[in-house]
Amino acid sequence: MKPENPNSHQLSAEEGHQLLDLARQTITAQLGIAQPQPAAIDMKAPFLAMRRGTFVTLKKAGDLRGCIGSLT
Repeated sequence: MKPENPNSHQLSAEEGHQLLDLARQTITAQLGIAQPQPAAIDMKAPFLAMRRGTFVTLKKAGDLRGCIGSLT
């Protein structure tokens, strides 16, 4: 039996929500819109150490404002 690839982990809904909150906090803090807040995520969580692609799309009032990322 082939061992499971540790990088193939699918994020749970909770992990996805935590990452979305972290991304929003980071963007607003970097833009000076809000003060940085302590992350509501365990920064040592195993799923954060996995190598994976990341893609971010920013919209304002439903209109595309920008996107960046890599699928690998």
